[in-house]
Amino acid sequence: MKPKSVSVLIRGGTKHIAYEVGRALEDCLGVLSAFMEDQKIIAGGGASEVEVAARLREYAKEFTGREQVAIRVFADASKSIPRALAENAGLGQINLLMDLISENENDGSKTGLDVFDDMVEDMFAGSSNLC
Repeated sequence: MKPKSVSVLIRGGTKHIAYEVGRALEDCLGVLSAFMEDQKIIAGGGASEVEVAARLREYAKEFTGREQVAIRVFADASKSIPRALAENAGLGQINLLMDLISENENDGSKTGLDVFDDMVEDMFAGSSNLC
């Protein structure tokens, strides 16, 4: 039998916790739905943001003056995402961010922050934590 719908009962110690769990579940289901539709996925853990920053820095070399400065500032701003990930997970931001940038330059855009193990690694290698 293939059900066309299911119910999920969410419980928590407080209304706020139940709400946050529900919101996280909705986000996860949205990601899975988009993946099933498009069959495309990008690496998490700040990997894509660091890759965008690196490519923007290269692109900025084609400009001079204010345009170059604006592109570089935007590149630096995109690095705030992995910095926030590390900070929110209670990890050493500076060392992890430097490791992430270094690994990204060597290994490519799949390298991100694994906040569960406090390390930088290929985000597709341990894909059991997709949601």
